Amino acid sequence: MVNINFLTADRLFFCLSLRTMCSAIVLTRNSLFVATRTDTASLNIANHLLEKHKWECLETKKNECMSIVSASGNIVFLWLVNEPLLHLNRPNTLFLEDLTCADEHKEAEYGVNEVFFLSRHVASSGTLSLTVHPIGIPWLLDSTTSGGIPGKCSPPNRRISSLFRSILGETKFRNLENKYQVTLEATHHGPHVDLPTCFVEIGSSENEWSDADAGDILADCLAKEFEFTHQQPPLEVDSNTNIVVISIGGGHYVPKMNDLAKLGPGIHIGHCLTTYALEANLKGEVAEQLVPGGWKQIISEAVHSTRISFPEGNFVCVVDKKAFVAKHCKMITEFLDNDLHIPWAHKVSDIKKQWESISMMKVLK
Repeated sequence: MVNINFLTADRLFFCLSLRTMCSAIVLTRNSLFVATRTDTASLNIANHLLEKHKWECLETKKNECMSIVSASGNIVFLWLVNEPLLHLNRPNTLFLEDLTCADEHKEAEYGVNEVFFLSRHVASSGTLSLTVHPIGIPWLLDSTTSGGIPGKCSPPNRRISSLFRSILGETKFRNLENKYQVTLEATHHGPHVDLPTCFVEIGSSENEWSDADAGDILADCLAKEFEFTHQQPPLEVDSNTNIVVISIGGGHYVPKMNDLAKLGPGIHIGHCLTTYALEANLKGEVAEQLVPGGWKQIISEAVHSTRISFPEGNFVCVVDKKAFVAKHCKMITEFLDNDLHIPWAHKVSDIKKQWESISMMKVLK
């Protein structure tokens, strides 16, 4: 069964002082990269970014921060902290507190609109991987080991799908596609951020985290995404010709979302809920371990936080039919129909048809 109903329609130069530079572009979209000295992979990516591009230093109280102006005039801050990332809740606020400039100018001059965490990916397989994923723990009651805020998702960054495609393309361009597994991951762990955010990671064990090619690939893809070296077309995020996909069910490496993101521009990645994130609440077996509001609240939180990033997007949920027993699958799709009023599909091919139709409309227009 398929239930899809989409709406269709239609450099700054470096200034003599950073304060002057920031004041000139208050209304632009500024971005924050967060790296940590406690993580080899994080330092790997950050060092490649610093070595390949010209950055300006900012004065801070305890950490280090550099900035660069993109070809379109936006500022990207690279904030290097001394603590693990998982429990660094609301880093945009902590970043402003770390700066030594006058408080009355901080938000206007140094405020950011999105956050990217540069990190390691851990997996028992030890596979050399390059991953991107949204974050949140909507199904957990305790954040001690995972970080974040129990029951909450951070808005998924609007660049996840384009960055994923860029990493795929870069590994192929370097003839390294057989060396790395490039993949999206399901929503998991913290910290919690109120702004669109994601993790960009090197996996999967200590042997791989310091891999020079991996750090260089991710640094180059981030530089291209943020126009460090050349002008890029503007990012399409809110047009009603874009499809925003949320996945429900399936494994951690979300193959259906990988397939959808590979289609091209116009497909955007929202939260990805695995089967393990929902099944305990669907079964309702151990009451004291259940999230208040149950599985409905988990899905609702994923949808709500995705809407923050894509307020005008055409939403669709891909529900992995094989991931649930028939009864639970029906419960989920009926909830999407009757409560959240979000179209859904079981097959990637059904969403692909809609994407092709919308893409054709854009060409004709």
